[in-house]
Amino acid sequence: RYIRDALRIPIWEKAAEYKKNVLILHGDQDDMVPLAVSEKAVQRYPSAALQVIPGGGHGFEGDDRWRAAQAAADFILSH
Repeated sequence: RYIRDALRIPIWEKAAEYKKNVLILHGDQDDMVPLAVSEKAVQRYPSAALQVIPGGGHGFEGDDRWRAAQAAADFILSH
């Protein structure tokens, strides 16, 4: 039921309604979600930034986890 309900959410319209700052982190080696999805998302939010983690997969393992955490911390501190 969760998946069925989630698929009914108009995600791009909802993103456009969100007015706060957004950081999207995406690994360039993510084999589950294409980078194009994050690129589209960053265009939909009124105030969003996309940071691509080179070599990062879907779950940010190892050093990628620290790169993602640092990027998130920097974003929070700058906003």
